[in-house]
Amino acid sequence: MAKTVLFETLGCRLNQADSALMTHLFESAGYEILPSSAKNTCPDVIVVNTCGVTAQAMRKSRQAFRQIRGHFPEACCIVTGCGVNITYAEWEKEEGVNILLRPTERSEIIERLNQFYAQTATDSKAVYTPHSPRNHPTHHIFHEKSIASYPYKSRAFLKIQEGCNNFCSYCIVPYARGPERSRDIEEIMAEFQSLQEAGHHEIILAGVNTSTFRFSGGGLSDLIEKIIQIPGDFRIRLSSAEPHPEIRKVLNLMKDFPEKLCRFLHLPAQHLTPEILKSMNRPYSLETYCDYVRYARETVPDLHLGTDFIVGFPGETDALFESAFALAQTLKFSNIHLFPFSPRPGTAAANFTDTVQSEIVRERMNRMLALSEEARQAFHASQVGKNTRILVESIDEAGVGEGWSDHYIRGKVPAIHGPKLHALSPIIPLELADS
Repeated sequence: MAKTVLFETLGCRLNQADSALMTHLFESAGYEILPSSAKNTCPDVIVVNTCGVTAQAMRKSRQAFRQIRGHFPEACCIVTGCGVNITYAEWEKEEGVNILLRPTERSEIIERLNQFYAQTATDSKAVYTPHSPRNHPTHHIFHEKSIASYPYKSRAFLKIQEGCNNFCSYCIVPYARGPERSRDIEEIMAEFQSLQEAGHHEIILAGVNTSTFRFSGGGLSDLIEKIIQIPGDFRIRLSSAEPHPEIRKVLNLMKDFPEKLCRFLHLPAQHLTPEILKSMNRPYSLETYCDYVRYARETVPDLHLGTDFIVGFPGETDALFESAFALAQTLKFSNIHLFPFSPRPGTAAANFTDTVQSEIVRERMNRMLALSEEARQAFHASQVGKNTRILVESIDEAGVGEGWSDHYIRGKVPAIHGPKLHALSPIIPLELADS
């Protein structure tokens, strides 16, 4: 009987992609992958893929580990991810961890697991992987030595890029993920083909900063153009992409190939004033960011344009917040992901002293949340009745399908169209789903 493994993945889309790469390694070793809902089936192995982007994410990772470890005390527990890379010594002391893996060691997961089983055959004590210094690769091209597998998902994330060179003052990611580097193009194309064959009709290109992807044939837009030429009924979605000149080329492809490249762009601003952007050490000016937004609107009029915004960053005065709020209203984002500033130990901003009082941050968050919801509803309303295709993720008893449009709007597929689970619908006028 095959051994079983259960994944608990926290954090971003890139973590989802990393878990999928490890899933394939387990499948290749003969393991059965349990769905995340299988909490009543005791797995042989648990893999907890942690997030360390914020102090809160780190706490949630530790809580998730302790909960699942308590639920399955007999399983071998492997802990990996960004959280391990940042606080390795703390995880070493965590009771119940059997194997620790830094993100750069993921390809060794089956080898480490076999070593654990070999040792525990004669020794019941917990085994940790040998302590190694944080060792980020610095070469431009990297290989995952695996092909992602998503056995219980309709959409799939394809990892194309890793690391970041920006060193924004609030962000731990460059320390957790290392410098910018791009995945081998042949490995990317092989994984895309594999995901297609597995029945995934929407594939999301993921990375820490996908805009910086490079290969011998060009950049991100050139990769997308190569994928677009592959035969098949699929669409590509770009995950969050930092402001970068390559974005203009990607937008041109959205305009020319809307049936293949989702009209969706999440372009993090983090703030909308020159003063705070400078304090954040963001690698662009406010004027440059607004130019990208204007170009996006002109090139792809129906674009879903989202952003990230940090509320209450040190030095954010009433006047600066009001200026950012007014500009956010003017730019009319389709959605705004909001984050109250949280000092992350190990980053420059953790030492900034001109902090904003928590009561003021809450008030500003509430205003921005209301603006974000207003923007979301306005964008959804603007797309109702327009032709689109829905990636069907569920079908009710009446035969009505529900899923996502290329604009990332939850929509319905009437039963008369005979929706198929995990497939793209025919081109139909958008009807909003109730949920």
